[in-house]
Amino acid sequence: MNKNDPLSNSKSILIVEDEVLIAERLAAILKSLGYAVFAMAHSYDQALHICYSTASIDLVILDIDLNSEKNGIDLSRKIKEECGLPFIFLTSSTESDTLNEAQKQLPYAYLSKPFHEFEINAALQITFALIDQYHTPDNKNKSLIERLTKTEKQVLLKISEGLTTKEIATTYELSPSTIKNHRHNITKKLELSAGSHSLLNWVIQNRNLIIG
Repeated sequence: MNKNDPLSNSKSILIVEDEVLIAERLAAILKSLGYAVFAMAHSYDQALHICYSTASIDLVILDIDLNSEKNGIDLSRKIKEECGLPFIFLTSSTESDTLNEAQKQLPYAYLSKPFHEFEINAALQITFALIDQYHTPDNKNKSLIERLTKTEKQVLLKISEGLTTKEIATTYELSPSTIKNHRHNITKKLELSAGSHSLLNWVIQNRNLIIG
């Protein structure tokens, strides 16, 4: 990939790999191809913390075997459901059960160990082309909504119905401060500014996606 290619150098990638030397080699290849390596995580918990704390990641390259109780497949479920992040699996496994379970998580691609630069190059070009195609405004907003928890989605639905914070609190028998916290988290996950009307304006523009 040419480093001046618009598909490169603006994309930020998180590497999740428990073997430090492999992670560093992958990072070096990504940088040589013009991508930004946002961070390298070496465990399930470390990767999840990074994903929760930032909206600046475009893709996760995720090792299936993290040598821990929770593996890369477990992590892929979390980051897909709660962070809305696309991912590629990295694996040396040839076990059919493992690969079948991995396939259920719908990764954009697989990279096999030992990996080579041309394979990474091809996988990323195809992956980002698919992501860009998928992320039309409506699809992107659907993806953002999927980051929300079940309770946050319920609160968002009530906001779309015109209910106030106090009315939503009464509906769910919660305190107004709890609903305010949910609104704050929703605003953050939808990548909105902290202004008082940003969430309401977003809801008005995307009500069909919320009630759909």
